[in-house]
Amino acid sequence: MAGKLPRIDHFGFDENRTFQQRYLVADQYWRKDSGPILFYTGNEGDIEWFCNNTGFMWDVAEELNAMLVFAEHRYYGQSLPFGNESFSDSKHLNYLTSEQALADFAVLVEYLKTTIAGAQHSPVIAIGGSYGGMLAAWFRMKYPHVVAGALAASAPIWQFGDLVPCGTFFSIVTNDFKKSGPGCSESIRNSWGAVNHLSSTDGVHDMFEPQKWDFDALSEECYRMWGVRPRLSWMLSMYGGKNISSHSNIIFSNGGLDPWSAGGVTQNITDSLVAVVIPDGAHHLDLRGRNPLDPKSVQQARAMEVCLMKEWIEKARHSH
Repeated sequence: MAGKLPRIDHFGFDENRTFQQRYLVADQYWRKDSGPILFYTGNEGDIEWFCNNTGFMWDVAEELNAMLVFAEHRYYGQSLPFGNESFSDSKHLNYLTSEQALADFAVLVEYLKTTIAGAQHSPVIAIGGSYGGMLAAWFRMKYPHVVAGALAASAPIWQFGDLVPCGTFFSIVTNDFKKSGPGCSESIRNSWGAVNHLSSTDGVHDMFEPQKWDFDALSEECYRMWGVRPRLSWMLSMYGGKNISSHSNIIFSNGGLDPWSAGGVTQNITDSLVAVVIPDGAHHLDLRGRNPLDPKSVQQARAMEVCLMKEWIEKARHSH
C-alpha cells in the first residue's frame, strides 16, 4: 500500500538458537488494550508482496480498530534460517515444513503480546490466502489458545490423498473458459496435437491433454532435486483430512472461478466452520482491496467475513 507500509521488524536474535524472522506491523488504527490483531499467515514469498496485495485487511483495520501483522514464512523473503545456505541441501531444507511455520507464528504472536504494551489480551484472527489460507486454518486448529478464529481464503486443505478427485481442478478451469465464449474450451482442446485419438484419466471431460497422476514419478523427481521423498498420507495424519468438525471459528471462502476450490471446503461443516462460496470470485479475490468493479458476491462475502470476525473478537474479549 503506497504511503501505508508498516514498520519492519525482525524476531529472533540469538544466532546459535534462533533465526531472524521478518514481520510487518501497522498499528495506526489499533485501539490499545481492546483492539484485535489481524495476523497474516505468510505463504511462499516475500512478505512485503502479501502486505501490498491483501487490501482487505487494510480496508477493515479502522472498522475493527485492529493492528495488522504480516508474518514472513521461514525460508522466504529475508527469513532464511541458514542464510545463503538455506537451500543448499536437504540438511538445511529439513526445517521447511508447515508445522514449523505454524510454530513460528505461534511464538511470534506470544512475543508480540508480551512486548507491545496493551496487546496482552488482544484477540488474534489469522488471515491467509491459498497456501497462506491453509496455514490460517491450520493455525486455528493447532493453536486455538493463540488465535480466536481464522479466515482461510481459497485454501485447498483437502487437496491431498484421495480426499477429492484429482481431475476436478482441470474441470473447473475448463468451465471457466466455457463461460468466456462459445467454442472457447473446445478450441483449446482441439489445439493439442496429442489428443487426436483419445478415449479417456482425462482430456474428455476437460480441455487438457490426458495425463496420469503418477506419485512414484513425483517421488523420484523430489528425491533427485532435493534428496527427500514426499509422505503421501502425512498431511491427513497431521491436520485431520476431512475429520475437522471438532474445530471452530474458521471461515473457508472459495471462488466459483477458482480451480483450487476443488480441494476447498465449500459447504458448512458446523455452525462455526463456515463455507463462503463466491460464484463470481477468482483465487482469494475477497482478500484483495475494495474495487468498484467487484462482483456483488465478493462484496457480500467480505461483509459476512467481517461480521463473523466481530463475533469471534467479542467472544474472545469476554473470555478474559
